[in-house]
Amino acid sequence: MCCSVLICRHKALIRKGKKNNSMLFMFSVVKITVIDFEFGKDSLPLSIGQKRTIEIPNLPEGVILESDDSIQLATNEIDGVTTLTIMAAKTNKHHAIVARLGENGPILSTMELEPFWELSSGHPLVGG
Repeated sequence: MCCSVLICRHKALIRKGKKNNSMLFMFSVVKITVIDFEFGKDSLPLSIGQKRTIEIPNLPEGVILESDDSIQLATNEIDGVTTLTIMAAKTNKHHAIVARLGENGPILSTMELEPFWELSSGHPLVGG
């Protein structure tokens, strides 16, 4: 995230009678905040029905994390580090977590979720 300041100059004509006109210059200062965020990884494997926790350092203010209803998300922020707990309920569709700038705002980053079933022998079976 970075900030910049844009200074604009405006001019206005001030009339003081028929012949005495003055030019007045006014300045406006506009603060522009640019928010940039990426998850840092393109995908995340998840064992179905098991919670997985990841840490997201320095999640910018105003950025919300969301997914579809079949993914359970919980966030907790302590000392600038957001802890994201994720659990997949099913594998029968495409899953992703998106980072948005505010509710229904533009998407800043997407992380694909790769749910899989874990067999009792301890070997994963990739779901789809």
